[in-house]
Amino acid sequence: YNTRKLALRACVTNPQCSGVTLTGGEYKLYKSGKMTEKAGSITWINKGEVEAIHGYLWDEDTGTSLSGYSDNTVYKDRDTALKACSTSNTCSGVTKEGQGVYRCNTGTTHKLDSARTSWIQKTSVVTHQKTLFSVLPGYTLDKLDKTVQASEAAAAAACIKKDDCTGFVKKGGKYHIALGWAVFSDEESISYIRNDLKLAYVSYSMYLNQYYWQVPGRNGHSALIPLL
Repeated sequence: YNTRKLALRACVTNPQCSGVTLTGGEYKLYKSGKMTEKAGSITWINKGEVEAIHGYLWDEDTGTSLSGYSDNTVYKDRDTALKACSTSNTCSGVTKEGQGVYRCNTGTTHKLDSARTSWIQKTSVVTHQKTLFSVLPGYTLDKLDKTVQASEAAAAAACIKKDDCTGFVKKGGKYHIALGWAVFSDEESISYIRNDLKLAYVSYSMYLNQYYWQVPGRNGHSALIPLL
């Protein structure tokens, strides 16, 4: 595939696909979820479903629960519980314990529980022109365009107009759109990762077609026969 968007959409519709690797400008689908280090490659691994709601991405996992309660309230629906969790300093996620019973939790790991469903809070997101951008304080993207954008909204608009734009970076009050996928630590920067492909998290995670992807960085899939 010649674009990430096409490759990832092909992967989520193929039950044998565990992820996608970019090497030398080509995106390939792989059966294996095992990775090996490979300079110059970036891998996206399908990690299951995710929700984008109340300013955050939420990692959803059926048949699991989270430990610990962050408050004493029993919520009647998922959205109310997720909203409460998103404004709490102690809540890490939500568990559906039964019909109309949702609790805010402090645990950060899905634990097997066949009768329940849980959601773990992930990256915060902002929306511009119906496009989500995941917000990553302390990180910068590579291949920054030299043109200075006047504001967050202006940078988002400029990025949305370019098919190859991966997001934009704020540093020292200035905004620059980015054309590269690599993410680097930079305490003075805030990265906004583009999301008509709904990116999130570093190592980082992303949201596409209702699926959650983990992107560990400069790695490739193991040397197995690619699907396509």
